[in-house]
Amino acid sequence: MTVFFFGHDHLFAREKVDNVVYQSVQNPADNTYTAFNSDAFCPASIPFPGSVYDASTCKILPNAGHLLVTVAPDNVTVAYVRSVLPGDETAAGAANGDVSFTYTIP
Repeated sequence: MTVFFFGHDHLFAREKVDNVVYQSVQNPADNTYTAFNSDAFCPASIPFPGSVYDASTCKILPNAGHLLVTVAPDNVTVAYVRSVLPGDETAAGAANGDVSFTYTIP
């Protein structure tokens, strides 16, 4: 397994533990454009003896949007595509359809 997608935390958060990417999926329709629960992600270390945690891979971004996952024979690419209401571009820090972050997993 190279990536594990999970929900319920309502923000875009990516972390890597034991060479597996853990990707929290954001709320697709939050017009507050907030990174709820962000304090639960990206610690300096984790309390699991023997686990390898790479804090440098951690990324947190605010709502709202969706993930576009592209699976190819040699890799997987994940792109965070923002959903922004007309007139909210300044508050959201992005425009509707902007790709805020992309990463590839070999």
